[in-house]
Amino acid sequence: MTPEMMQTLATPSLSRTTFPLVALCLMHIETCLDDQPEAFEDRYLKFLRVYADGLLVALRQKKGETMEAIANDYNNTSLIWDNDLRSQYAGALNLFPDFGPIFQEMISNIRNWTVEPMEEWEGPKILYGLRLHPMQAWAIEVMEVANSKYAGVVQQIFRKQPVYYDAPSNFDQYLQAGSTLGADPFMELTQALRPFVHDKDAIFDVLDAFMPPLMLTVELFRITDFEPPRAEVDCLTDFIVQCWSAIVSNPLQSSPMRVRQHLSTINVRGILEMFCHEAKEILRIRSSSYLGWYMHSWFLRSATSDFVDPHHDGYIRYVICELRGWERLLTDHDPVVDYVPNGFQPFRLGEQLEDLVDMEDVHFRPVGPPLNPLDYADPVTAEDPQEICVVCLTSFGVRPLLKLRPCLHVLHRECLDSMINGVHASSNRCPHDRQEICSPRAKCAILDL
Repeated sequence: MTPEMMQTLATPSLSRTTFPLVALCLMHIETCLDDQPEAFEDRYLKFLRVYADGLLVALRQKKGETMEAIANDYNNTSLIWDNDLRSQYAGALNLFPDFGPIFQEMISNIRNWTVEPMEEWEGPKILYGLRLHPMQAWAIEVMEVANSKYAGVVQQIFRKQPVYYDAPSNFDQYLQAGSTLGADPFMELTQALRPFVHDKDAIFDVLDAFMPPLMLTVELFRITDFEPPRAEVDCLTDFIVQCWSAIVSNPLQSSPMRVRQHLSTINVRGILEMFCHEAKEILRIRSSSYLGWYMHSWFLRSATSDFVDPHHDGYIRYVICELRGWERLLTDHDPVVDYVPNGFQPFRLGEQLEDLVDMEDVHFRPVGPPLNPLDYADPVTAEDPQEICVVCLTSFGVRPLLKLRPCLHVLHRECLDSMINGVHASSNRCPHDRQEICSPRAKCAILDL
């Protein structure tokens, strides 16, 4: 724990009456500061996660679902509350509250505290520059209402998190490896898993991080008659990069920081190109109805390969077969139609894939050295000074011009420089015909701290 956070926690508690039971929970969590200050952050984040799960159940009841309908989720959250939170403070004089009263406090304040329509809490919320599950964002706000000093605590926790740097695809390395005898065909998966081959929980988290992009790739092929246009592949890739960035930097994810730190080094664009390439290879010899099965089988066989675990003394196969129940994908040759792995719900993409990517509320900044426009275009003199540059919508005039090598279109030099060094979608493509000028500029999310 940093001295700054210790100083923040040492300030007098400014508890309010709106959430008295939450304030009591926070007081219990702070008791570890005397003898186990390093445990505070994990305990607080665990409390936030479970509280957010409870808020989701409370919101369902507020929206009209009966207690019978939500009973299973309520009981599961209550069990986690007792086992992971309340049991740690069993000997305290002022007992850590049961989940029942906490749930009633949630219900009361959903009615009285929030002024936003319920629909406002159904989509992602932007907090500290990250796209969070709405219940996670609401839980953080509740903590700050219950005790105002926790605004500073949360900010400091978020500031310490790893950041994902979105780099251009490294798929060329995959192609090179595929043509080289003895080379690793899936380098990013090996890189992600190898440090954790003896850590069951970390293996679980890494596999869970790769599964949604894999399943979304299969779904993209399904809704495009198994021939996805490049524009829609790019759209899905941007969406997955955005989600991956949020997973890496969000401390409310179940994955610990050591796993998320490692996931921050993975080239997600390369992974998506690899998935699309493998899907096309499978469709050359297999029925499209079995694409999901063969994609997941290929992925798990890659995860259990000699490249990942050369000595086969780790826990990867154990996690796949025993903990996740995916053994059939490694041993069964009888494929399943429209396969969805155990533990996941089917992903269904709408017809308008561009709706997935709404970058207005998530801001990025470029990283690494700027791109030089002269690497992708050549100086040229305007044949007609009155011709319009489509970037700035002004005439060429006497300003320096560059002719793009891929398509020979002409732009102002400063306009091209600004464009290719931007981080918005398609900043690396010609505005005339959408041809690719260069690889996209590497970027990372801006955390609003």
